[in-house]
Amino acid sequence: MSGFPPAHCRVVAAAAEGDDGVVVLDTGAPGQPYLYAVAVWRDADGWHEGSSGNALGWTLTDHERELGTLAEWDYAPPGAEQVRIAFRGEVREVPAADGAYLTAWWRLPCPEDDWPRLVAVRRAGTWSPVPLGPHGRPVPPGA
Repeated sequence: MSGFPPAHCRVVAAAAEGDDGVVVLDTGAPGQPYLYAVAVWRDADGWHEGSSGNALGWTLTDHERELGTLAEWDYAPPGAEQVRIAFRGEVREVPAADGAYLTAWWRLPCPEDDWPRLVAVRRAGTWSPVPLGPHGRPVPPGA
């Protein structure tokens, strides 16, 4: 967060396991969110920034074994309390807060063509499926 004015950089989601982590920041002006994710790692000197971007997915963390962190994050759908994310037969229910959601898988090979996807949204205690487009990705609201 170094170098960002505090009004333009706040943590909206974070996940960590061991010495690996992912942080989702809102770097937009108040009322105009702009999400940006950063893969982080820890050593004896503390946490350090790794790969970052507005489309961060899988990040190499173990060069010897070619393993990394897979993060699924995005803007939370309007009114969402939680979201369901599906990946390789596993379905996770993840909180939606501060306009974003995040979940991560640790120490796995790059998934190539098999990526996590948003499959349902919980609003006011009720789950609703997310319609999928022709490539298996969620259809944005109003599209």
